[in-house]
Amino acid sequence: MTYYINIDKSNANKLLEAIQPLRDLGLVNYIGASEADISFSDTSLSDEELLAIVEEGEKDFENGNFYTMEEVDKMIESWKSK
Repeated sequence: MTYYINIDKSNANKLLEAIQPLRDLGLVNYIGASEADISFSDTSLSDEELLAIVEEGEKDFENGNFYTMEEVDKMIESWKSK
């Protein structure tokens, strides 16, 4: 099962720290990040557009296009330096 959430970049490190125990238990298999600022609560996107975004993400994951934990850590560090 895959969940998509949108968090403020300033809280990314806190989220990863909170999820790490779940990874250690084997409950979380993968954590992906995107620098795209897509807000799923943004009413300017239709249901079809939101569904297309989710489907694209699922296809990316199935095709092996996702970030390792190390890559996520590097992204977070780059966000902090901006």
